[in-house]
Amino acid sequence: MRQYLVHILWGGPHGRAVAAIDVDLSTFWHTQWNGANPPPPHHIIIDMNEELNVKGFYFYARQNSANGRSRKVEILVSSDNQNWTNLGTFDMANVITRQEVVLPSLTKFRYVRFNFNEPTNYAGGVHATMAEIGTFYDE
Repeated sequence: MRQYLVHILWGGPHGRAVAAIDVDLSTFWHTQWNGANPPPPHHIIIDMNEELNVKGFYFYARQNSANGRSRKVEILVSSDNQNWTNLGTFDMANVITRQEVVLPSLTKFRYVRFNFNEPTNYAGGVHATMAEIGTFYDE
């Protein structure tokens, strides 16, 4: 298993960003809810520790509640964590099954940033949550 680093503005004690890459669908990243409810945009940046050729991304929404299930995700990639290439904004369904974004060709990068910019989630709130986020490499 590859080791990744995750950066997030706030993850709270029970919604830490690392939960989005821990290969456990019962845990999830959750934006701040304790003490404040900041509106979007929200984001997660993943450092894959090396440049990799990626074919796409997969997502699993929070499994136990629609609260925080985002309607859309914007994906940006970078080799240096400074200069970003926007790959687009993609619709997300209100489901707990695997969702994928397949790129038209292999794309090489080290960092990926997932932006959650929609004003409300499927439950009508301002939070964002994610059970798992990952990349895949098959051609």
